[in-house]
Amino acid sequence: MKWILLTDQEVVPDLHYPDEHAAGGETSLLMAIRPALVDLSKTLETNASLRSCYAKEPKHLQRRRETEHKYIGIFTAVTDESNDPELTASAGRGQMLMDAISARIAERAKALLAEALTHS
Repeated sequence: MKWILLTDQEVVPDLHYPDEHAAGGETSLLMAIRPALVDLSKTLETNASLRSCYAKEPKHLQRRRETEHKYIGIFTAVTDESNDPELTASAGRGQMLMDAISARIAERAKALLAEALTHS
């Protein structure tokens, strides 16, 4: 048995999808897969319209007030705004990433299978 161990970012280094968390790339993928789960208008609302949802999270609200960073819980992996989810996330970007990631993983899987078949 052969395994493919890789990350989605690893197979698309040419498509500006850095090792991030909830930034432009991941948000774009979610917009393509489950758009109803993404509402970018609420990105910075933890201390405003979503305050009641965070009422039991005083530490989060305190971090929101004290941080110099635009986001809490989002790692853009870049120092500029090129992976800011509010500026760069879209269903189109997500679909392009998903198509490229799945095609490239399929290519690697086929290569592994071909290698296994020639060695058996």
